[in-house]
Amino acid sequence: MTADSRRRPRLLAATAMATAPLLALIVARIAWADSLPHTVASHWSGTTTADGFSETATFFWIVLALTTVSAAGAVVAAALAQRRPSALMWLPIATSLSATAAATWIVSVITTKSAGDPHEAVLGWWIALPLLAAGWGLAIFAVLPRAAAADATEPVPTLARPLQQGERAVWFGRVRSTWAAWLAGALLIGAVATALLTEVWPALILLLTAFVVGALATVTVRVDHTGLSLQSWGLRWKRVPLEKIASARVETLRPMEWGGWGYRVTGRGSALISHGGDGLVLSLDNRRAFAVTVEDPDGAARLLNSLLVRQS
Repeated sequence: MTADSRRRPRLLAATAMATAPLLALIVARIAWADSLPHTVASHWSGTTTADGFSETATFFWIVLALTTVSAAGAVVAAALAQRRPSALMWLPIATSLSATAAATWIVSVITTKSAGDPHEAVLGWWIALPLLAAGWGLAIFAVLPRAAAADATEPVPTLARPLQQGERAVWFGRVRSTWAAWLAGALLIGAVATALLTEVWPALILLLTAFVVGALATVTVRVDHTGLSLQSWGLRWKRVPLEKIASARVETLRPMEWGGWGYRVTGRGSALISHGGDGLVLSLDNRRAFAVTVEDPDGAARLLNSLLVRQS
């Protein structure tokens, strides 16, 4: 069985799941037919009675347009998957939005019909339906095809000259992320504006978030006799001991195959992804992997493998 034949069923399943919000919306509209109220409750500040209302037909057409665009985008992304695998990131993100919108319209109709008056519509436990719908994107992400693992029989790169006992070597590299830098800056501006215009505690949350995101803007990767480590702001926050590493290699990293951009944890392993392209991939002794889109990944892989050869 080829890699493409294994990927195709998962891709078709994910595409079908992405169209589910649109189908659910249409089925609900047909099932209710002419029994729909003219106005529905559309906003709640809690789980009690509604405090916002919308015309049912207008609300429906807006949600229908959103779910239709999402479903069409899923089909296009699936068609482009062979040439642009990153296009598949559209599916879980857009579907979470469209599923939440469809579920919100359905809940609005159910609660309004149950109360008989939109002003008396109580949200109650129906709040769980849009929340569960938002998680539909996670289900799609779990179904999406993954990249095949590298062939373990391929030779691993090493240094041209083997390391001697007692000889030390250190390699440094950088992970640079423009989007993280811009996002951290925007969050910092938002924190200052929030502190000046509203209260301090929301500004502190934004400030902390800016600090965390900013830590991903420039990450230092170090390889030495102890293994691999990641540092931001001068603080080491990730370490992979040498004894936990089975081998190192250079591989083309695609954000979609590792769950997106930033620090990700997936069934395949964990990764720090700033962009698509060549990166360093470590095969670990627990059959998982760690990947990072660092500059000059070949140099890091050669040193790590040479260290492993000397250690064995």
